[in-house]
Amino acid sequence: MNPYTEILQLTETKQGESDSVITTGKVLSVSPLKVQVGELDCDAEDFKFLAHVTVPVLPEEVGIQLFLVTLDGKQTFYVIGRF
Repeated sequence: MNPYTEILQLTETKQGESDSVITTGKVLSVSPLKVQVGELDCDAEDFKFLAHVTVPVLPEEVGIQLFLVTLDGKQTFYVIGRF
């Protein structure tokens, strides 16, 4: 199964029933990790890297855009890719 399909299924709910958001974030600092998500500046503890995408996704430089999913109202972000 495509891992993105599973993530999208987890985030599908009726309008207004969920705190799920698919978004992007810009890496502001690599060490320590700091990412700007909208107007929020988030630290490393706010992120979870999915095991199947960890190696190609870890930010290596400032300015990289990360593809993120949050299921709890922007308390924790799951990094599922970068572009």
